[in-house]
Amino acid sequence: RANLAVDTEAWEHPKATGGHPEPQGYQEAVGGEESDLWRKSMDEEMRSLLERGTWEIVEKPEGAKPVPTKWVYKIKRDAHGNV
Repeated sequence: RANLAVDTEAWEHPKATGGHPEPQGYQEAVGGEESDLWRKSMDEEMRSLLERGTWEIVEKPEGAKPVPTKWVYKIKRDAHGNV
């Protein structure tokens, strides 16, 4: 059980975030107005994952189905809603 405080603004559609729309996929991120910022964020994330040894590239075992992955784009805001 958990007691949760619900912030109704958090339920808004990502496109309705006023001036900073969240991309719905890679193509939107790299093709939009803030593409330089999204590319920088993706580069930093990949660098962090590599530095931590989070994963390694290996041969796929015969018959195995890799788990699909995708980028999730989220604008981080402080307690006052500032980016």
